[in-house]
Amino acid sequence: PQGPLGGWNGHKIIAYNAATGAFQPHLKFYYLRQLSRTFPVGTQMYKCTTDVAVETGRREDKYMEYYYGLKIPLAASAGVGPDGHWGMAVSNITALRFTGWGTEYYPLDDYDVTFFVEALADSPSVTFKVWRCNDSRRNVFETPVTMEYGRATVNVGHCDLVSLRPVFDDQFEEIPDLASQETGTGSCGDCGSGIALALLPPVGIRARILCKRLKRRRRKRRVS
Repeated sequence: PQGPLGGWNGHKIIAYNAATGAFQPHLKFYYLRQLSRTFPVGTQMYKCTTDVAVETGRREDKYMEYYYGLKIPLAASAGVGPDGHWGMAVSNITALRFTGWGTEYYPLDDYDVTFFVEALADSPSVTFKVWRCNDSRRNVFETPVTMEYGRATVNVGHCDLVSLRPVFDDQFEEIPDLASQETGTGSCGDCGSGIALALLPPVGIRARILCKRLKRRRRKRRVS
């Protein structure tokens, strides 16, 4: 539905109700918050592949390339943070509802995903915390898993984002209320996304730059 400040809430990370002063974080906010703590600023990312392609026969599924048409069933990433800890994340994107513009998805399925980190292949035992996010469990810690000689397995259900890391920074900014906010439209016009994205440390600076560029483009369009 259309938000009180104009525009559609569907494209916002956090919706704001001007009548009540309430902020409503959408599910995407929790996904991004979890990813920002799985791969903090300064993380060195590594190439990640999957053996799903053995069943599907598609190159795109092996390298998890998000191409036009049929989408990949799983998307995963792995990297080493500035603290020296490995972080891994995987998302199940089967059976999503959007099917416009030639987009298709694999049928609903869940997976037991085994991560293999070659750099940890000589380590007999490393404990990883497990962080899960979906519509009903938003940024919930679960029973840790033990990686043995570089391998650790987690179950990934429909629309799950599952992250593994030995240590997570789980201290979050509180969602502000009206009393703590200055009145006005913010630095990004009426969209509000600049303020919302600023809550996410890795993308806050880029978000502000993007918002400024969008404002310039809008002004140019008005002039012409």
